[in-house]
Amino acid sequence: MSNGNTGDTERTGVVYRVITFILPPSLRLRLKNLGDSASRPESSPATDYSSRNVLIGMLRNKRQLNKNLRGNFYHIPAKLLKHNENDIKTVALYQSKTLFGGIGGIRYFGEVESLKAVKRSEIKEIPSASNETYIYFKIKKWELLKHTVKAKECRSPLWFTTEYLLKTSESTSELFFRSEREHKLYRLLKELKEKDAPDEVSAEGVTVKIENETFILTRDGEFLTSATFDDFSSRPYETTHEIFGYLE
Repeated sequence: MSNGNTGDTERTGVVYRVITFILPPSLRLRLKNLGDSASRPESSPATDYSSRNVLIGMLRNKRQLNKNLRGNFYHIPAKLLKHNENDIKTVALYQSKTLFGGIGGIRYFGEVESLKAVKRSEIKEIPSASNETYIYFKIKKWELLKHTVKAKECRSPLWFTTEYLLKTSESTSELFFRSEREHKLYRLLKELKEKDAPDEVSAEGVTVKIENETFILTRDGEFLTSATFDDFSSRPYETTHEIFGYLE
């Protein structure tokens, strides 16, 4: 197996060096900037990971989805919002597998036209006698994403992401990534799982061994962590995040 040219192995960043050695040559070009965080911003405007102004809104039932779409609105208890509701620019509707089965995921999103705090009883589209305070978002119009963001690894009843991640992610797991480098590592591991690879590779004391469809990480002979391919498939964000932490 070739380790690539000298310029490749001299690049800074353990993530770059370890994963470069794992990948077949056809994938190595994908790593050009993975280890260069010291010399460039974490993300560009086109791939912004910091402006988390998209609210992923949960649905209580199928009836709510129809009401939200017809009335161009979304509502949520004010107590659930941890950051300033005025920062929210977009609402995307999450359809759980429990309620929607095979069509679960995120399909609809819309730009926020206005918002206001109201009593739950004031929301006439879906009547309730509750006087709890809600935030009522008026949506300009609901739009369909070009592809459904598949439902996977949902960690809480409410979360926020960026417009870039909303429009480019294949599954909801990707919506949680907060850096371009970690997101790239996820994509590379995803491809690696489906590619021929050596049984073991090492760089700067870190060894990644692939055995029985399992990633095994050690440093200077000491076990760090392991993750099966099944772990990665079922919990892609959590698995990638853990591996990335050891490689930083």
